[in-house]
Amino acid sequence: MSSGTGDKVKGMGDELKGRVQRGAGDVTGDEELQAKGDANQAKGKGKQMVGDAKDTFDKAGDKLGDAVDNARDKMHRSDNPR
Repeated sequence: MSSGTGDKVKGMGDELKGRVQRGAGDVTGDEELQAKGDANQAKGKGKQMVGDAKDTFDKAGDKLGDAVDNARDKMHRSDNPR
């Protein structure tokens, strides 16, 4: 599981909660509930963005590590020709 998965799942939960709140507020005419719903949807989207960013950094770190390993292997091979 990637490091961003937890943030994405929590974000989806917050976004869903916000949609339900917003819908309930729309049905009842409760402006405060509508605002809470909008806020929770935004909070959820933000958490999902954090999760996406973590995944992007993880992938970049993996690629950098692979590049370092490849460079090290090439240097080792050139120091020890067959």
